[in-house]
Amino acid sequence: MKNFGEYLCLYWAYLSTGFGWAKALLGAIVWLAGMFAPLAAKTLILVNLPTWLVVPWMLAWAILGYVIAPYGLWKHYRAQTFEKRGYP
Repeated sequence: MKNFGEYLCLYWAYLSTGFGWAKALLGAIVWLAGMFAPLAAKTLILVNLPTWLVVPWMLAWAILGYVIAPYGLWKHYRAQTFEKRGYP
């Protein structure tokens, strides 16, 4: 649980710098839109999408979000490390 608290602190530091809030919000909106696009198409537009297409689509978006989410934290941590060492 200590690592999770540290993760949240680093994420908060990332969001607090510059355009962190806007990027995080935009990323969350794009991810949610992509994740639930098949459901919205089926419900709102009444397009009958086959299940073999909907399930892999949603799984792929979930995996994509899981893989890309730590990138912002890594980028922030790397910038802090370079700044401490005096790299440009």
